[in-house]
Amino acid sequence: MRAVPGENASVHTTPGLGTDAVGVQARIAGFLYQEQFNHSMRI
Repeated sequence: MRAVPGENASVHTTPGLGTDAVGVQARIAGFLYQEQFNHSMRI
């Protein structure tokens, strides 16, 4: 089942936006790091 876009968006518009933004940045940084690691392992 797919999540409703509205539900996802509402999560990021909650009062705790500061900590949520940090969590999102950490998730993106972790994803990018993992991507780099995966690419380096393929060589």
